[in-house]
Amino acid sequence: VDARLATALLAAVRAPTPGLPPPRLMLVGDADQLPSVGPGRVFADVIDSGVAHVTRLTEVFRQAAASPIVRNAHAMNSGQVPRDFLHWDAVAPVKPRAPGGGTVRHDVAP
Repeated sequence: VDARLATALLAAVRAPTPGLPPPRLMLVGDADQLPSVGPGRVFADVIDSGVAHVTRLTEVFRQAAASPIVRNAHAMNSGQVPRDFLHWDAVAPVKPRAPGGGTVRHDVAP
């Protein structure tokens, strides 16, 4: 989810409906996935902001525990790049469009 879509989503969720309790929003995602194509790193900003309760799942079900995918993912998350693992960082930095730095906490958080 990029910053523009997140802003629209939060505006829709904030809109009260008479006679109903206030809406709640649950975000489910993988903080270790690639960032959104559009500007903003909304999911990571929500996690980093401390304004939301965060639960992390720690057990892998899609690959065997000894799988090279799981081993490499754990190694990279802890800052170690295996010698036989090739990676090229092709992400170009994006200037935030929103004033004040463009973080969720500043621009769209209550």
